[in-house]
Amino acid sequence: MVDHSQNSDGTLAYAQRGCRGGKPLFFFHGWPGSRIESALADKAATDFGIHVVAPDRPGFGLSPFQPGRKISDWPATIAELAGELGWNRFSIFAVSGGTPYALVCAKELADRIDSVGVCSGVPAHDWHEAEDTPLLSPARLARFRHSRPHIMKAMVRLLRSYLSRSTGDSFLTAAALLMPESDRQIFRTSEVKGMFAASVREALRGPLEGSNHDLGLLTSPWPVSATDLQSPIRYWHGDQDSICPITGMKSVLEKATQHSLEVLDGEGHFSLPVNRIKEILAYFAS
Repeated sequence: MVDHSQNSDGTLAYAQRGCRGGKPLFFFHGWPGSRIESALADKAATDFGIHVVAPDRPGFGLSPFQPGRKISDWPATIAELAGELGWNRFSIFAVSGGTPYALVCAKELADRIDSVGVCSGVPAHDWHEAEDTPLLSPARLARFRHSRPHIMKAMVRLLRSYLSRSTGDSFLTAAALLMPESDRQIFRTSEVKGMFAASVREALRGPLEGSNHDLGLLTSPWPVSATDLQSPIRYWHGDQDSICPITGMKSVLEKATQHSLEVLDGEGHFSLPVNRIKEILAYFAS
């Protein structure tokens, strides 16, 4: 059963899923996303005895927007939340746009973290500068945000208005036409499509500055890179990912030999965490 809560000062909302009192695991959502994405892990977390806590980053969902927020602020936020939860040690699982937040926590909170894993991750900020990045990638959106900021805001505003008046099914059906068959397949499932639509709808419920600011952080220089980290990180990536192609992640990890990359044949950006969540959470349960 999911429980939606807020920290003591009301600045951070989070969902709790899986097994209460089980192994602590923070879930970092993608962009634009929210705590609702953690529904992906609910059943498997329960089966494995894992307690999942998925916070909305500031500016998404129920967490108020914080002007001037930086990626480097996130470890202190997570440490404070862990303290309120009574967690001395914990693991971190990030998907897609949650990648830099997992890396910075791995660096700053290394003495409290058991393991870190990243699924369908964003390779690194400099990958976004490549001209051949995919149409639906954060890189393309970031370039559009800088070159046509008013149009970008209008598009997000229209998307939010549309999602507030519908289930969002038709939006995801149209977007899936630009994705590989593995992603199109999962979006033919009403439960999965409804969950992703609800997550985006929740992400955009507050001021649009929240999603815009987070996109800017994601596609600007990060305060940490994979090569800065001494502790190992486990990566799972689909070879059919059309949002963050596997070539980008491979190029990053060639220089970070302490990390491990598992490439999943036939999986896309969205299908991977849906189809392989059980084997991913098994890593954290061990």
